[in-house]
Amino acid sequence: MSDLYETIIESPILFHQDKHGYRRNAVSYRGHKMYPSTAHRMKELRPSVEEMNKRGMTLRKAAQKLGYTRQTFRKYLRIWGIRWLTTERFTRKTIDKTGWREAILAGAQKGWTLQRIGESLDTDLANIHRYCKRHDIAWKAIRKNHEKENR
Repeated sequence: MSDLYETIIESPILFHQDKHGYRRNAVSYRGHKMYPSTAHRMKELRPSVEEMNKRGMTLRKAAQKLGYTRQTFRKYLRIWGIRWLTTERFTRKTIDKTGWREAILAGAQKGWTLQRIGESLDTDLANIHRYCKRHDIAWKAIRKNHEKENR
């Protein structure tokens, strides 16, 4: 692109008066209307942002280093026309669920709560509850049968 595309196009009058009083005029930077201070800041930041992108810094860390939210930083990237190279990959740890069905059924027959069954399997209550729902395990009915037998 030409150098004109990188220039900040300003109005000769920085403030204008209307029925609400004095207001700042907006400027145009790369075809986007914004406040003059934002345009000047963006023009100064661009070389350092391009350097961070070349070094392979993640978008989250770059935004944090510059003191912006990810949404604001993405908006700035869109205005600059920069495609961020490094993406973050989030991976969940997988839980080994072998033997859970037998342990849940055995625990319910002993009259244990899901919390206690989860502690015995070294996992959270939510994981055990979700497993029971997905695999149609009626642990409450099994537990009630145990309680009736022990009366």
